[in-house]
This record gives sequence, C-alpha cells and structure tokens, in this order.
Amino acid sequence: MHKKSLVFILLVFLVTNNKATTEINKDHLTEIEAVNNRKTFDDFIGHDEIIKQAKNFVQSIKNCNQCERIRAQVLQGLVIKGPASNGKTLLAHIIASELSAHLIEASAGKSLDLENLFYFAKQKLETYKTVVLLIKDIEHLNNQKTLIKELSNSQKHKNLIVIVKLEDKQELSQDITEEKLFTLGMEKIKIFFPNKQDREKLLFHFFETIKLKKESSSEAFASEWSKQITDQKSAAFFKNFVSHAALIAIQEESNIMLKKHCQEAFLKLYLGSKCDYVDTEEEQKIIATHEAGHALAYILCGYEVKFISSIPRETGDGVTYALPQYEFWPQQNKNEMLLRLIGDLGGFCAEKILIGAVTGGPAADLQKVDDRLFSMIGKYGMGQGIIEGCIYRNNLPENTKNEIGLQINKLRLNCLNVTTKLLKKYKTTLLNLVNNLLKEGILYEKEIYTVTGKPRDEATALLIEQDKQD
Repeated sequence: MHKKSLVFILLVFLVTNNKATTEINKDHLTEIEAVNNRKTFDDFIGHDEIIKQAKNFVQSIKNCNQCERIRAQVLQGLVIKGPASNGKTLLAHIIASELSAHLIEASAGKSLDLENLFYFAKQKLETYKTVVLLIKDIEHLNNQKTLIKELSNSQKHKNLIVIVKLEDKQELSQDITEEKLFTLGMEKIKIFFPNKQDREKLLFHFFETIKLKKESSSEAFASEWSKQITDQKSAAFFKNFVSHAALIAIQEESNIMLKKHCQEAFLKLYLGSKCDYVDTEEEQKIIATHEAGHALAYILCGYEVKFISSIPRETGDGVTYALPQYEFWPQQNKNEMLLRLIGDLGGFCAEKILIGAVTGGPAADLQKVDDRLFSMIGKYGMGQGIIEGCIYRNNLPENTKNEIGLQINKLRLNCLNVTTKLLKKYKTTLLNLVNNLLKEGILYEKEIYTVTGKPRDEATALLIEQDKQD
C-alpha cells in the first residue's frame, strides 16, 4: 500500500510538472491561419534580389523531402535582418502564406519562455501541416542560448519553420554565430534601404493607391521623388510621404494632388511642422545668409540643390537640401568627401563674409565637419600615412590622437579656404540669393538656379591648388 501510494504521488508530480511547462502567455503572440493570410510576393514592392532569395527559400522548404533523400542540408528556418520599417515582418508573412502555413508571431521579452513557445508551436503541427514560428525582438531574451537548444531539438520537426527577425543594429549573442545557425539549417536574408529603382517602384505603388487626380502621372511623380529622396529612408517613410501629400491636398480642398503638396509633405516629414513664432528681422537675415551660403557652396561643388528654406520648423530654423551625384556616404572617395565638407562650411563662411561675424548656429556645422574628417582619416584611412583606417576615438595612443588632430585641422583649414574663395568670388550672387530667400521664405530648384546658374564643380581645382601649396 505504501509503495503504490508513492508511485501514485510521483506520477501526479510528473503530470503536473509537464503541464506547467506547456503553458504559454498568449499576450506575447498572435496566430494567423493560412486561409486568413493572403500575402504574396507581389505585396513586397521593390527589392528584387530579396524577393528572389525568399522565393528560393520557399522552394527549398517545399523540396525538403528531396533534400533528405540525397542527404543535402534541410532548411529549418530563416534570419531576416535589416533596418526598421523596411518589410521584415511583411516578408515573413509572405513566406508563411506561400507555404500555406499556420503563422505564430511572437514578441520575445524577458518573460517569454522559448521552451514553452517551441512546445506550443510543435503542438500546432497536430492540427496544421506546416507551422511558421516568427520570433521578433530576440535581443530582449534573457538567455539567447536557449534558441540554439530549441532549434536543435526541433530539427526532426521538418514542418516547423522558424523565422527570426533582427533589426540592423541588433546582434545575437556571441554564442549564436551565423555558422552555428547555418549548421542548424537557418539561412539569412539581409534587407537594405531601398535603392533608386526600389524607391521608384515603392513611390509608384503608393501614388497609384491614392484616389486623387494628380498634376502629373504616378510614374512622373515617382521618378521625380525617387531622385529627391536619396538618403537612407525606409519603405514606411515613402508610404507616409505620399499619405501626407494627399492629406495636405484634402486640407486645402484641392481635388488634384499638386507638386507643392508633395514638397510640403516632404518638408513636414524631414523637419516637422512650421513653428508659430516669427524670427526678428536680424535673425531672419542671419538664417537666410547661412542657408544661402550652404546652397551656393554646394552648387559650386556640383551638387543639385533642391530647395532652401529659412522658415522656422520644429527641428530647426533653416535648411538646405542638396544632393550629390552618388547616394551614400561610404561610396565616396576622398575628393568627393571634401566637396561635401565645403558645402557643409558654406553657412559658416557666408556669415563671416556678409555679416562680419559668426553666430552660434555654425557650431553644429563645424562639429559635423570634424566628425566627418575623423571618419575620413581614422575610419577610411584617407590621412597621410599615419594609419590604415578603422581606428575609433576610444583609447587611442596620445601620439596617434595628436597626429589625427593635426590632419583634421589641416584639412578643415583647406576646406575653409576653398569655401571662402568661392563665396567671395560670387559675393553678388550670394547677396541676391539671400535677398530672394528673405522675400520668399523658401526657394526651389528652378528659382535657385535662376540666381546662381546650374551646378558646376569649381571647387576641385581649388582643392588641388591648395594641396600643392601645402
């Protein structure tokens, strides 16, 4: 009797303990049945190479039986990494839809038990042929090693596909290397910011969805703004941009979306709404001088200047929006970087030339110039023989710090000299640009070039001349 009672108590304990480990907090997850997930690859606009990779992944999952037969690697899942708001979750939903899979979407957190989550997903295989488990915010997990353990334990469940979503600046722990994930059947897809071709596709799609007449065709609007918005912006930004433009048109009771609506939407997203306060006449003159100096300096470096504004907004008093012939900073060579710095110093030099003194505003410009010079010398190795590159500010030897400081000072001085020469040469043009900006508050490309002429590179020859003098 005693032995039987002991066995009974032990069995109750095991059953109770097993039941406890299968419980999961449903607040952490969302379930979407295959019939309710109608996403297709047509919904993922742009990023042709990423779509190709995702299609290959889906096909590999569908062919897993053939892979087993020839003893090839059977895929277990996918890591999707990229900047925020660029379609990582959408891509995971599309993959689940293409596999006709039941989707479980879980947000990782300190209270999420991965062991219970995987057990819950495996239970769903009793009801559904294929289950996709999407795990987001994995960096918030207390113990990321558990992911490796659960992936390893799940390899025999070939119809459980695990997708891990990772933001660009987030990394898994050192215990979870890409090689380790690959041995567990995890592939990786990297999503980048949209390039010009992708931007045009995204913009065309969003303009087409707006049921308003347009001043130009959706193709023309998409082509124009894909050239203007060249810095690293997410797909969500482009959707917000088009939606804002449509909203501004409606607020103005216009039945047609005009170019000016897009311009105002662009300014609002970049710089915030207009401020209620009005600058004094002296402040307006300083701001107009500063922005006109930037604009003219950029134009004389061959940049296209799309607009300049002296109207106070949430993020600042004025802005100059200028575009180089290339898109992203790391693609530039040393001369192209120096041209960028000359444009950055235009406001500082214009204030000295026209006002005779420099206000506190240019301090941010000078700091930006110094930071970029440090990147040129310390990170990209574009100094004069002191380093190979990839050096950062922390814990540098004193002699290296001093040498980098000397080179920063020398290059900054060279850029200042070139900027000053250019703006003094075109002082009358600079004054006319300032006066027009004071009158209008904002000037667009056509109005700017009427005063300054078309963009041309007059700065490179002066940089070469400056280099020879050194």
